[in-house]
Amino acid sequence: MNLIKIFRRMLVGVLVLIPAFMFSACDITNPIDGIKLMLNLKERNTTVSVVVQDAATGDVIGFENDDITLDATFSGIDGLVIINMINEEVTALRDLENGLFNFAIRDEIEPSPENPVIFTLNVTADGYLPESQLVVIDGNGENSIDISMVRISDPPEDVVIRENVPIGATSPEGITLEPITFSSSDEEDAARQQAGAGTLSDNLPPNPPISIITPSVRFFIPEGTVIRDENENPLQGGLRATFIYYGPNNRVFPRFGESNRGGNLDQTLFDYRGVVQASIEDENGRKAVLFDPPLELTMTYPASNFDTEEFESWAGNQPRPDSWTFSQTVSITELEDAFGRSFNQSVMTLGTMPLMSMIGNGIPACLSGATVKFTGTKLRLQGDLFRTDNQRYVTSYRTSTRIVDGEREIETRFQQVPRNVPVRGIVQNMNYTQIDEFEIADLCAQTELQVPISSPEFDLEFRAEGRCADRDEVVYATIPAQIRSSIGNRWRPAGTILSGVLEVTLPEPDLYSIGINYDGRFYQYDIDLNNAVAGQTTVVEEIFDIPDNICDDV
Repeated sequence: MNLIKIFRRMLVGVLVLIPAFMFSACDITNPIDGIKLMLNLKERNTTVSVVVQDAATGDVIGFENDDITLDATFSGIDGLVIINMINEEVTALRDLENGLFNFAIRDEIEPSPENPVIFTLNVTADGYLPESQLVVIDGNGENSIDISMVRISDPPEDVVIRENVPIGATSPEGITLEPITFSSSDEEDAARQQAGAGTLSDNLPPNPPISIITPSVRFFIPEGTVIRDENENPLQGGLRATFIYYGPNNRVFPRFGESNRGGNLDQTLFDYRGVVQASIEDENGRKAVLFDPPLELTMTYPASNFDTEEFESWAGNQPRPDSWTFSQTVSITELEDAFGRSFNQSVMTLGTMPLMSMIGNGIPACLSGATVKFTGTKLRLQGDLFRTDNQRYVTSYRTSTRIVDGEREIETRFQQVPRNVPVRGIVQNMNYTQIDEFEIADLCAQTELQVPISSPEFDLEFRAEGRCADRDEVVYATIPAQIRSSIGNRWRPAGTILSGVLEVTLPEPDLYSIGINYDGRFYQYDIDLNNAVAGQTTVVEEIFDIPDNICDDV
């Protein structure tokens, strides 16, 4: 066993915060071993670690950036069962330093696939679009959530943000004075305006020739259209449009939701070709809702041999709708751009403009489905799922570590996934190195699949012990931790520090960082494991001094 003893005061701040609750809370245990007094926070039965990252870069939002803070709120019925790590009920976590944080479910609640805890996690961050994610906790122990947020000034590929774009004008009666066209491409707008294009019958203006092979969305409002708000007041004067377009290959906009077909609600995974959030306002701030005649909304997307003969369009009334309402069936038009490349278009007509519009098909889905247990390994794994028929992306997953009969089990239970859709799963280690694959015929089947894994393992035991000067009291922390390597350079859950000890298995020698978030503050500890040996445990011992004012309360 390699033993590395490091004496630093890196984690003092953590324990300065903890004792304010430790010595009065009922969750504190005080077992006495000889003359030592061990002060531990109680381990929570069900914990949740959250990683909020930039959708374009993958970096943790706010990390090493003092100009950005985050707020997280919980909504939904089960949002009332959220506690922090010292058993205080919380409905919000405010002024977080970065996108690494954790919380827990009340200890008396035991989530299961039959009785999951379901709520919505809402996250806001300076300079980013707000994000909401449906969370399903269907088992105790460790759980993890990944959230990607779009930076307004630098969105990822396949996401377009256009704000307050002048698009035209209306008369005092709310009538458009000329045809209005606006899209997710400035270049396309200019080309269409120059060519006098914009109607459904004029998809490809010949002069100048342009390529619209890139997924896009386009709005067309005919001349003479009457535009009114929800109270039937006419929009008057200059019009401006704001919209956010999510293309078919983005991994930001959630695909799971409830489909509403004439009042029939079903859990659904949407295989969409585009989603747009749009609004039009006049000079008085009135928002367009009613269009007579209807406007045309066209979505352009790559051609595929696996597409159905027609798609469906859906309407939503929230930025991240819990429920989508069926609007109409739309046809698929096969076209070529000016360079001979194939693409498809679908057009919907909207007499009433919803906040959200989607083109795609809904697939029956489930909240909680099959379980995969990875045997022969202690590594924390991750990966993506793709349909075996058309290779389209379905979802991503990350494993959890659960203790069963004293043994660590590495598993993942798939959530918010389609029914009866065969998939191929990619297995990666924390550094994104692929180490295996597997296939599942139905992600919603309540079955368990075992996937054997053979990969080198390097064990780390991180010990954090606090001591009072000239005294024998020892203080141990119990709190979830994060880890990252210099190779993968992405933070991910590392497990829970239990009574001052974190045990984690790593894929290769490297420089690693362990992070702890407590009370909105983040603490980082760097460990050089470049000389680690496979099959051996490297022990890193962190001993730190506790301030006198804290020791006086022991």
